[in-house]
Amino acid sequence: MDTIDRFRTAVEERDVDALEALFAPEPRFFSPIKFTPFEGRAMVLGVFGVLMRRVFEEFRYVGELHGTAETAAGEATDSHVLIFRSVVNGKQIH
Repeated sequence: MDTIDRFRTAVEERDVDALEALFAPEPRFFSPIKFTPFEGRAMVLGVFGVLMRRVFEEFRYVGELHGTAETAAGEATDSHVLIFRSVVNGKQIH
């Protein structure tokens, strides 16, 4: 099972502990509702924990896109986007 499959499984099972080994030592998570990224493993895992355990209801992945993207250093790297649907406060999000 590759990293993206392990990530997807951990999120679907709401297993925050399984996510820890999948993140880089200093990850950055860019949120569409915050102007600055969440930085550091503890902070990013905390955000995922809140989202998976208290915010998202009826969470499910509905698609996946993959290809390449440019890193901050200008190098090409593999890239994956997991598309999901969920319910938040009674409203469907996508």
